[in-house]
Amino acid sequence: MLNRLLFALILIPFLNLNSNAQGCPEKFKAYYNGQEVTVFCVNEPIQFINCGGQTGAEFYDLDDKTMPPQFIGNPPQVPFSFSTPGTYTVTQLINDPSNPGGTQNPRTFVVKATPPPTFTATQCGNDSVKITVTDATYDNYTLTIGSNAPIPVTSGQTINVPGQSSAYTVTLNGTYNGGFCGGSASQNLTPATTPTAAIISKADIIGNGASGEISFTVNGLQNGYTYSLEQQNGSVFTQKSQLKPANGATQTFTLSGFNNTVSNCFRIRVFDNCGRSQNVASPVICTEVLQATAQNKKNVISWPAYAGNTPNGGSFSYTLFRSEGGNPRINLTPAGTQQNTFEDTDITCGLNYCYELEVSENGTAFSSSNEVCVTAISTDIPAAAKLLTSFTPDNILTGNISIPATTNLKNQQVFRSSNGGGFSFILNSVSPDFQDPNKNFREQKPCYKIIYTDNCDNASTESNVSCPVVLTSLQDKLSRSLKLDWNAYEGFEGTSVEYTLETLDANFNVTASQPVSGIFNFAVPKLSDTEQVLRYRIKAQSNLGEVSYSNTETIVQEVKIFVPTAFSPNGDGLNDVFEVKGRFQNNFSLVILNRWGQIIFESNDPKKGWDGKMNGKEAPIGVYAYRLTAIDETGKKYEKTGTLTLVK
Repeated sequence: MLNRLLFALILIPFLNLNSNAQGCPEKFKAYYNGQEVTVFCVNEPIQFINCGGQTGAEFYDLDDKTMPPQFIGNPPQVPFSFSTPGTYTVTQLINDPSNPGGTQNPRTFVVKATPPPTFTATQCGNDSVKITVTDATYDNYTLTIGSNAPIPVTSGQTINVPGQSSAYTVTLNGTYNGGFCGGSASQNLTPATTPTAAIISKADIIGNGASGEISFTVNGLQNGYTYSLEQQNGSVFTQKSQLKPANGATQTFTLSGFNNTVSNCFRIRVFDNCGRSQNVASPVICTEVLQATAQNKKNVISWPAYAGNTPNGGSFSYTLFRSEGGNPRINLTPAGTQQNTFEDTDITCGLNYCYELEVSENGTAFSSSNEVCVTAISTDIPAAAKLLTSFTPDNILTGNISIPATTNLKNQQVFRSSNGGGFSFILNSVSPDFQDPNKNFREQKPCYKIIYTDNCDNASTESNVSCPVVLTSLQDKLSRSLKLDWNAYEGFEGTSVEYTLETLDANFNVTASQPVSGIFNFAVPKLSDTEQVLRYRIKAQSNLGEVSYSNTETIVQEVKIFVPTAFSPNGDGLNDVFEVKGRFQNNFSLVILNRWGQIIFESNDPKKGWDGKMNGKEAPIGVYAYRLTAIDETGKKYEKTGTLTLVK
């Protein structure tokens, strides 16, 4: 301080230490825009003016902390702005020529920052705004709403005031006591449009029981509002969830904790962003509860009358769906159904069926029930099966049963008799088909009947008796003739039967056929000279189109091979060629060798023999060896070796 005083004495050689003027004990004052202030704001232009009556040159030391001192003066009314908040000591220095002592007058001032004041402004629907002053920096606040006059507010205050009809600005100003400066902040707001009712477009039950879930789809959410999903209990509605349009105008969500054993009803109510109800609510939409019971040969499905409204105020109807196994669900009810019960009789005993109800408006479902499943039952004795027996081409005896389409087979018991004797159980089958492993059918002449059990463990009455055609053959190898015998088929539902004798190739394709109705035997006087293996079967067909085949009888003729012992290739037309004679020589091979073991002739054609020549020249008279190989149609191999004599 001593240094600052010595510096001041250089500027003011004569200080008057006793110059108090009446009425202004401060000796000088600070002004902003012509008004006295005692508190300054950063960067605010301040003027210091003498008010103590002193005369002489006037100077002001603006900060007693800075060396060299900062001075203003000559004239002293030049404005000065403080750039940093804080507490400052401003000293007035007066140079009075009439008083060599001079004077100094210090004053302390506070310089404050001017940050924008903080506040929240929430648009409340389309008619008001909610404002909360969160700032505590300033001593005084005023609030301006759009073009309205400013109103005083205090720190921490929340007020609701009318908004504007179009986009507008909210401005908060803050000022300090003892000064005319401060800060301001603004927010732009837009009034929300007039609220309309949102719509619950879908309410679907997920899961049965007293603590299930419901999936909702809500349409028509508007910005500027919040929405409450409310559950109805009598005349009272309780909020279950809050929806905000920021997540989309249409929202789908799932809530839990609902008693889905009863119908639940809901609505959507509209609130502005300030929590005020807008007295706008959606239609009440309710869920449906479905029940199903299994009765004899029918499932009975029922539900209570729909208790709510429709999304758009139209009429409603029911649609009942059914699913079974992996099959697509089907619609059981005609369009516009209003009934509350349905009897499903198109069912199969033992199968599990699941049902779901939808409530629709103009064909669009807005509410779906829980899914209920029930297993179909029946106490009725199933109708007797129709049994058909037949042989496969490779002589496997098969049976097939036909049962009513609405009956589901659990298993069947197969019984067999032989040669007209009593029936005895032979096997179980869980499919409509069975195979009898017994191969002794030619001697035992089997007949069959079955009893089946449905999926409800109801046993049927006995089926018809089915006796397949059994074909037998007797071959005379000496005369190469054949006699076939067979029995009539028993068990067709048709009243007349036609029989056909079929000839088959190696792949069991029919190569020839001829009717043999009215007879049960057939004679073949001469078997084929070109086909070693012959296959026959009987086809039985009723006037209703039922078809059964007998077993296949396979006739294998013997292979015959004759090899001459000599030949004379002399051109007389008698025995000029060495040929192998016979029947059914397949895969034929003939090799002729000379006495040294050299091959002189080869042939793979039974009709091509040796003409007695070697390399185009006549072979010498003598004895030659041959080797013959053949394989018949059954795969049997024939080999023969020997000698032959070439003579002239």
